[in-house]
Amino acid sequence: EVSVALPAGFAADGTIAVKHEKNGNHYHTATVLGNIATFTSTDGLSPFTFAAVELVAEVNGKQYATWADAIKAVENNGTIKLLADITEDVKVDRAIVFTVDANGKAGAEKIKAAEGYTLKVEGAKYTFTKNSSGGMGPMGGGASGTTTYSVNVPTTANGTVTVNPRNAAKDATVTITVAPNQGYHLDTLTVTDKDGNTVELTKVDSNKYTFKMPASRVEIKATFVEGEAPAISFTDVVEGEYYVDAVKWAVDKGITNGLTDTTFGPNASCTRAQMVTFLWRAAGSPEPTTTTTAFTDVDSNEYYYKAMLWAVEKGITKGTTDTTFAPNATVTRAQTVTFLYRYAGSPAVNGTNAFTDLEAGEYYVDAVQWAATNGITTGTTETTFSPANNCTRGQIVTFLYRHIVK
Repeated sequence: EVSVALPAGFAADGTIAVKHEKNGNHYHTATVLGNIATFTSTDGLSPFTFAAVELVAEVNGKQYATWADAIKAVENNGTIKLLADITEDVKVDRAIVFTVDANGKAGAEKIKAAEGYTLKVEGAKYTFTKNSSGGMGPMGGGASGTTTYSVNVPTTANGTVTVNPRNAAKDATVTITVAPNQGYHLDTLTVTDKDGNTVELTKVDSNKYTFKMPASRVEIKATFVEGEAPAISFTDVVEGEYYVDAVKWAVDKGITNGLTDTTFGPNASCTRAQMVTFLWRAAGSPEPTTTTTAFTDVDSNEYYYKAMLWAVEKGITKGTTDTTFAPNATVTRAQTVTFLYRYAGSPAVNGTNAFTDLEAGEYYVDAVQWAATNGITTGTTETTFSPANNCTRGQIVTFLYRHIVK
C-alpha cells in the first residue's frame, strides 16, 4: 500500500486515478482523504502520475481510461468490467473471446466487430472471428471464393439502426431495421457505396427497408427527429372508393406501405411473396418454427422468407410445385381468397354459389363461396368472381380488412 501527500487543493476527498508510467496505459484507483492519496500497487515501485480522468473499464484488476486500451489489454477468455456507460461504438479488430461484466452500466450492445470481423453474442460472452478471405483479398470471401463486403452502421442519435447480414456478397439482399426512440420518428435513411453513390432502398414497412448489396462496402446513415411521423397522404387513393378504409388500416398496422411516399398503387398487382407477407404481418408477424424449406426458388435473405415459412407451416400454401413457391409470380384473386380461407381455418361453407365462372372441383371454390358469404368479396360482377384475374393491392387489403376488422 502506498500513501502520497498531494498538493493542497489538488484533489477533493474521494478517488483519483494513478497511472504507472513504466507499465503502459493502465491505471489504479487511489482513495483521497485530507490531501493524502492511498492506493495498492501491483506494479512494484516506479514513477507514477495522478490524473483526474474517468476510468471506463477494468481488465484483470487494472483500469483503463479508453475503451481501445481496455480491448487491447483483455486476453482470450478474459473479462472486461464496465466502470462507465458506453456511449459510442467500440470496435474490436481481432479474433478473441471475452466476457463483459456490465456492472450495472449501460451500453454493452455498443461493443461491435470492426470491418473484416464478425461478432456473436451469447449472453455476456462476446466471440469475435475474422472473416475468411478465401484468397479474395481484404474485402471478404469464404472458402467457396464468394467475395463479401461490409455494412457499416455509425451510431445514430435518438434511435437505433440494425442490419442483417453485416457482411454480404454482391446482389445479396440486406435488411435494415430502424427503431426510433419514444417521441421520435425516422426522418432520413440513406445507403452509399465506397464512392459515395446512393444505393436504392426498398421500403418493406414503416420500420424495415432492404437493398441489394453493391460490389463494395456500404455505409448506412439515418436521422431521427422529434415528433410524430407525418400522416401518409396518397394522391391515388380517392375518397369514396371501396378500398379507402382498408388502405388506411393496412398502412397504420404496418401491413404494407405505399409504392412511393405519395402513391399506394391500388390498381397494381401483387406477387405471391407480397400476399403471404401481408397476411403474415396482419397475423402479427409470428416467428415460424422452421428455418429451412424445400423450395429452391426462394432466398433466405428476402423480406418474405419468414412469411413464406409460416404460411407453409399453417397450411396456407403448398407452393406451386413441391420444390417451387414462385415468389415473383402475380397472385390471382382465386389464390388470394384461398390463402385467406386457409388462414381462417378452412371453415365449413354454407349458402349457394352465385358465381357462374367457378369451375366445379377447383381448389378455390369453397374459399370463394366462404368469402362471398362472409362479405369479404362481392365478385367482379353479381355473377362473376374472375378467379384467374390478377388480384390488385386495393383488393388484397380490402379482403384482409373485411375479414380481420369487420
